[in-house]
Amino acid sequence: MVFDLIIMLAVSIVGMFALITVKSYELSTGRLLFGGARPRISRFSARTVFLFGTVLPRFVVWEVRRMYRFFASFAHSAVAHAVLRLERWLESVLTKVRESTDAPRAPGEASAFLREVAEHKKKLVGRVDEKL
Repeated sequence: MVFDLIIMLAVSIVGMFALITVKSYELSTGRLLFGGARPRISRFSARTVFLFGTVLPRFVVWEVRRMYRFFASFAHSAVAHAVLRLERWLESVLTKVRESTDAPRAPGEASAFLREVAEHKKKLVGRVDEKL
């Protein structure tokens, strides 16, 4: 990078020296160098400056914004797919846990003692809810 900058500086110095030399020659002799080609060179220079100073930067900005929108939508959809897969996996794990932890139930009715315990528990829960 530093080497590139040094080369650009050297080219700029040589170019400026050439321009100053040509302008000095024109002022001292009164003759124009490349007088016939100057209008074409001027049009070419104006178009080149417009291209590199206006069109290309705007195109680069437009392209960067387009790529940002593309990658943002890609990331959005990738995260959405990952969340959906994670949700499916968690649901499957929850189903397996439910299946493995269900208490075995005996067929038929509960005994009188268990019915009485259940009624007592309902009363206790009702009292706690009233206090809160």
